[in-house]
Amino acid sequence: MSKHQWKQQVRQHLQHYHALLWQTRTPQEKRALRWGAVALLILLGVWQLQAQRQQTQQLHQRLQTAVKEREQLLHIQHQATQIVPRRYTYSVEEQHQALAQSLATESLSAYMRFADKDKKAAPPWHIQVDAMPATLLTQWLFHTPTQLQLHVSHLHLQRSQKEGREQAALLSGQIHLQPQEQP
Repeated sequence: MSKHQWKQQVRQHLQHYHALLWQTRTPQEKRALRWGAVALLILLGVWQLQAQRQQTQQLHQRLQTAVKEREQLLHIQHQATQIVPRRYTYSVEEQHQALAQSLATESLSAYMRFADKDKKAAPPWHIQVDAMPATLLTQWLFHTPTQLQLHVSHLHLQRSQKEGREQAALLSGQIHLQPQEQP
């Protein structure tokens, strides 16, 4: 069936239904159907406008909430810039005690210890590292000295060796720590 034939068949069906449904109606029925169609279009238009109005109101409320929240955040940010930060400065004894506690933890005690026999409280402190996993050592180096206001003055690490062979991801060596200079 060609496109032209198909269009012609559709046209014939529409004309048949038009004649069957519309032309058999009386003028009063036609007028009532026209008014009904107009009323239906008006109701659909009003319904659509009402939905758009509600959506606009919701968006407006969300916008007002966002603006208020932004103003609150800006106010908090302004307050935060006005606060003068206080920094606690650890004493040498506190630093040594915290460092000793850090090295005594279950996860570190097998790998790290004070290199000095007397574990002196006076800086610099020498830490001996033996076959420590590199990830654990890296985490410790990034967090603990900074938290305790310590400076790594010397770091000598190398791959651990067992029976003359280097072990992957295990490090041994020494770390020297001393208190940071205060501004």
